[in-house]
Amino acid sequence: MKRLASDEGPFETLAEILTFAAGLGYAEGRREPLGPSGEQIDFDVFQRLGVEGFIDMLAAAVHEDVAILSAERSDERLTVFEEFANGGLDILQTRLAQTKPDLDNLLTIVLERERDAGSDDGAGVDFDAVVDELTR
Repeated sequence: MKRLASDEGPFETLAEILTFAAGLGYAEGRREPLGPSGEQIDFDVFQRLGVEGFIDMLAAAVHEDVAILSAERSDERLTVFEEFANGGLDILQTRLAQTKPDLDNLLTIVLERERDAGSDDGAGVDFDAVVDELTR
């Protein structure tokens, strides 16, 4: 992670890396629980970054239940985010181990994922349906 947020890396903060990794983990179906020594993320950092909505949508997509967005379940939403971020970090570590962690290599990962997603059976999250459900 330090290489991704260094002067030569494409991210400015560790929170940005974790957000990207969570999206990648979700896209690749890699949700990996944190080990017992895993430290919980400070949610305030992500609120300041403006990605609270992303975290909420990720949890809603996984649980397919609007109740996940209640204030009482904020820890559960954060756990979903952390686990997908953990899975995404594992993907990044594997993919970037032998290359420079720059924007070009990250874009290659994203473009490969989009290409692969275009060839699937259309299964995935219907975000329009999720938005409709949330706005009722």
